[in-house]
Amino acid sequence: MLPIFQHAIESFNTHLTLAQSLAEPKKYYKSINSNIDLTLQHLMTQLNLDPELLQAKPYQLSGGQLQRFNILRTLMLQPEILICDEITSNLDVLLEQQMSNVLLNYYEETQHGMVIISHDMAFITATVERIVVMRDGEIVDDFHKKYLFSAERHPYTQQLLAVYDVEWRSKK
Repeated sequence: MLPIFQHAIESFNTHLTLAQSLAEPKKYYKSINSNIDLTLQHLMTQLNLDPELLQAKPYQLSGGQLQRFNILRTLMLQPEILICDEITSNLDVLLEQQMSNVLLNYYEETQHGMVIISHDMAFITATVERIVVMRDGEIVDDFHKKYLFSAERHPYTQQLLAVYDVEWRSKK
């Protein structure tokens, strides 16, 4: 089980290049796939990351680029369970869609589980099958995404959807 954290800048050593940072997990995860370099290249292509960026230090990248490297660093290890905590917070709408596709491809290729923590309903509905809604640390709703707008939804879920609807309408 490995996490992908929201704040990518805090998860990279600012003194190391991205290539050095991506080499670090190899030292500690001896059981990882021997094709990790091929996996890295594949993910860089999927995430639309220029290989020249590997020589940069974290502070030299945009927030979106760094978040994609943050995601890449975990996905290249192919954890059995991936925990994504607000991973789209620094991404624009196009990169968010791309991220959804990358996670869906990851699942199709590995059949490994994912837990996605997010307030972004558009990202959630595009990426997951089941939705679990929590309030104050307690599960208040659990359903397949096709039942998202069901009248049976918990009142808190309905509140979240109302906020999402207002935000969505204001972007039109």
